[in-house]
Amino acid sequence: MFAIRRALLLRRFPPPLPRTLISSLDLDPTPRVSSLLRTFSSSGGGGGEEGDRAGDSWSSDWGGSDEPRSGGEVLPGFDWGEASSWSTGLTKDHFDGAAVGRQVAPGSAPPPPPPTTTTTTSAEMAEARAMDEEEEILRMLEKDNKESKAFVDGWGDRMMETYQLLKQVREPGARGAYLKDSEKAEMYRLHKENPEVYSVERLAKDFRVMRQRVHAILWLKEMEEEEEKKLGRPLDDSVEILLDNFPEFFNSHDREFHVASLPYKPDFKVMPEGWDGTTRDPDEVLYEISMKEDQMLYEEFVQRLNFNKKKVAGEVKCHKYSRRRPDDGWSFTVEKLGPGGKRGGGGGWKFVSLPDGSSRPLNDMEKITVEGVHSSPYANGSSHHSNGVEEKLDELRRLLGKSEGDLLKIVGVGAGAWGSVFAALLQDAYGHLREKVQIRIWRRPGRPVDRATAEHLFEVINSREDVLRRLIRRCAYLKYVEARLGDRTLYADEILRDGFCLNMIDTPLCQLKVVTNLQEAVWDADIVINGLPSTETREVFEEIAGIPIENILYLGGPNIASEIYNKEYANARICGAEKWRKPLAKFLRQPHFIVWDNSDLVTHEVMGGLKNVYAIGAGMVAALTNESATSKSVYFAHCTSEMIFITHLLAEEPEKLAGPLLADTYVTLLKGRNAWYGQMLAKGELSLDMGDSIKGKGTIQGVSAVNAFYELLSQTSLSVLHPEAKKHVAPVELCPILKTLYKILIKRDLSTASILQALRDESMYDPRDRIEMAQSHALYRPSLLGQP
Repeated sequence: MFAIRRALLLRRFPPPLPRTLISSLDLDPTPRVSSLLRTFSSSGGGGGEEGDRAGDSWSSDWGGSDEPRSGGEVLPGFDWGEASSWSTGLTKDHFDGAAVGRQVAPGSAPPPPPPTTTTTTSAEMAEARAMDEEEEILRMLEKDNKESKAFVDGWGDRMMETYQLLKQVREPGARGAYLKDSEKAEMYRLHKENPEVYSVERLAKDFRVMRQRVHAILWLKEMEEEEEKKLGRPLDDSVEILLDNFPEFFNSHDREFHVASLPYKPDFKVMPEGWDGTTRDPDEVLYEISMKEDQMLYEEFVQRLNFNKKKVAGEVKCHKYSRRRPDDGWSFTVEKLGPGGKRGGGGGWKFVSLPDGSSRPLNDMEKITVEGVHSSPYANGSSHHSNGVEEKLDELRRLLGKSEGDLLKIVGVGAGAWGSVFAALLQDAYGHLREKVQIRIWRRPGRPVDRATAEHLFEVINSREDVLRRLIRRCAYLKYVEARLGDRTLYADEILRDGFCLNMIDTPLCQLKVVTNLQEAVWDADIVINGLPSTETREVFEEIAGIPIENILYLGGPNIASEIYNKEYANARICGAEKWRKPLAKFLRQPHFIVWDNSDLVTHEVMGGLKNVYAIGAGMVAALTNESATSKSVYFAHCTSEMIFITHLLAEEPEKLAGPLLADTYVTLLKGRNAWYGQMLAKGELSLDMGDSIKGKGTIQGVSAVNAFYELLSQTSLSVLHPEAKKHVAPVELCPILKTLYKILIKRDLSTASILQALRDESMYDPRDRIEMAQSHALYRPSLLGQP
């Protein structure tokens, strides 16, 4: 093959046929036109003379070999280092049909046509035929080479297939392979001798099989051992021996690991500018999902296997026929009908009627069976216990004048941490009573969830089995997978429906009914819960100014929203008119969330705003002094004295800053988004230019509250007597911390370090003096609240 290629490259063709043979051939040149043209294009020259001289010249000069002749002479003009002086021989006369087969000398007129062309045509046809044969040989060789290469390239796959087949017999567990009976016996022996060391997980890893197979093998061998003890002889193992000797009979599956099957949904989107194009490997995400599903399937398998074990052992009885009547007679569960003959959740109480005619209350198991309430480990939120929940709801419905079939509609406005948790607590407690109450929450639509938050949310979902099962059951899990991969954009109102507050991703809530139109949410609501900062809903309060003050209540307490939903013990106060606060306190009270009632609405509302103001300063002090306990205690003394002073300006007889009111201030200064904001400002990790709405935290209420209280207390129409200067000044002049926070956060004239200078000012007097002045003088200014 390589010799032929070299001959073609060197333009060495077989010599032409002898003259006598060529002259005797009578061939038609028409069928070989393509070969003739190819010959002219690949040959250097042409010509022909009359007689023998013409034939010799054609043979030696144009078609002859360049090898040395018999006399050792090399044909001139065809040496390796010389350029040929022959042209292609194609001139204008060729296209006119006059110079075919004649050599054209440069600068000379074309010679007259030869008397005959038989010899020339036969020689050209012979050369063309030889070249066709060579090309055919080359094509056949190339075809053989391709087939040989494909065969050689397939050796690796065939060897790997053979290797896997051999490995299936030699190594246990490969490709979900057949395990020999001896290997199963060894597995059972190891587990029986030392179950702590050779656990199910350890055996599954060592033998490379699924944990479900290990459970099944251990139970099978245990039953075989018990059967052999009963029979007193070994069991027949001919089938096992056959499969051990001929494992190819065993039809094994492809893998020993569960692979999740996700529907393919193409989604094309235009990425924003600056997108670096980095996305997580889909195979990695698929692996995580498969691991989670595999764990869920494994737990379900173990539960069913344990039940089947008890069933086989006779510990669990499944009656094929009806049970026989007990000797002492049947006991019946009786339900006394409620008002209007209503049964079910709105009916009367239930009891057990005994055979002797007496009765007794339902025990715990009977209550669960009758009410259909099961404390499932996969249910998110609180279980619905019949501990007077329905009675409390009925009492509130009667107070509001709700008739049968008329829903009590409760709407939460604002989906921050506290607003979402409060709505979720009500949904957990009363959401199952759908015929009597409807609980909804409003939040603004269109707030997108960024990529980093979506990734963190996906991790939270996978870390909580109950949440994962809930989303899978509702067919809502796939959208979080797509958001994790960057193929979909989630929105805050969308994830809130699934129980995820954007400001509190790490604490999944129960499912909530979300409304994105505010008018639709509140137009027919019986109870509206304002979960937004008061400074942001000033227009709302102005619109409801005509509503009696007794219909407005305040709820607050020393608590953190996420901790309350995680069932940490907490207490709160609801303040307002006695007509509503007592039944609402009873309605909101839960075993882990105690609600007390209080009549001082103004003090609690003012303190609820002031605690956020001074929490920002507390965070600054903590960061600037490296969590100095002494500095924080000094700040606490001054800020509480200012809070007492301000409440005496706004309330005629304010409640003392003690008990739950003081505890609420303490926990806000200790741990909360406002204190965190102050720390980040002091550390330089946040700047004021970023605004007061922080991703992952929501709105920092203290910023707007600083501005609101400063403007309120700096009015020119207000004045109080300065204890040292003995002159009338604006009330804000007696609140140096509030003034400093205003200059830092609103005016931006001072740095965060100025908060320490306000504490170290030598002219600052004892906080006790400010408290005594507030308590001994008539500081109450009703005009601050718009009252005459």
